[in-house]
Amino acid sequence: LFHYFGSRTDLLRQLLERDYKQFTETLNSALDGAESLQEILYIYVCSNYDQLPEESLVDILLTDPELASAIEEQRT
Repeated sequence: LFHYFGSRTDLLRQLLERDYKQFTETLNSALDGAESLQEILYIYVCSNYDQLPEESLVDILLTDPELASAIEEQRT
């Protein structure tokens, strides 16, 4: 596996980048249709609960500062 990635960290960074991008695209797509504050809050709460049962890979990887730095620009 590390033949394709330079290290374990590189592999995890790429996983984080891929999954975070997918998460933000899905969230932004849902928010595009929101017309009120209530709808926006509903979308955020639902997306948060959707990640809980899965123990979101994004949330797990974000706990590592070295990995989190890979998407720092996207998070701001």
